[in-house]
Amino acid sequence: MALNAEFLVKMPVAQKLLILAAIIIVLVLGYWLLVDNDLTKEYNSQKEELQKKKADLDKLKMVEKDKEKLDRELKEKERKLEKAKEKLPTETEMEKLLLTINDLGQQNGIRFQTFRPLSEENVQKLYIKVPIELKFSGNYLYVMNFFYKVTHLRRIVNFGGVSITSSGGKKKATSEVQVSCTATTYRFVE
Repeated sequence: MALNAEFLVKMPVAQKLLILAAIIIVLVLGYWLLVDNDLTKEYNSQKEELQKKKADLDKLKMVEKDKEKLDRELKEKERKLEKAKEKLPTETEMEKLLLTINDLGQQNGIRFQTFRPLSEENVQKLYIKVPIELKFSGNYLYVMNFFYKVTHLRRIVNFGGVSITSSGGKKKATSEVQVSCTATTYRFVE
């Protein structure tokens, strides 16, 4: 039985409404199954991806803040390391330090009899202890001035085992003294 326009026109209104409702239901159901369901799935997946990207962005912002903080800390540590290197000479700067100590002695009227670096001691992983055996003579005040100036160098120099004997027998500040000691400096391990 073929549907034609005359048959549809003569059909009762209730049947027409039922057919119209069935057509609307089929269209809505078809739209929902074919179009809207796919769009909803796509929307939900895009929404999840957006949330993941926002979470990633938040993590990256935190990392960026941490990076800036770590960069500042690294620069501060590098600055402190450079300051430490000033106090702890490297191998190439040891000779310069020894010459400086020798020059300070000569400027203060000190006469060196012994100025001999001893064997180095690897005390820690960062530095090496470099002892220097010193025997010298000079005016007592000049000797004290020499000790003062050497201990106030930018480099670390400590004196130990200091033995001071008077060479003239007089107990004056201007008398000649003999000094025997060990000057210890430190070298940075690179």
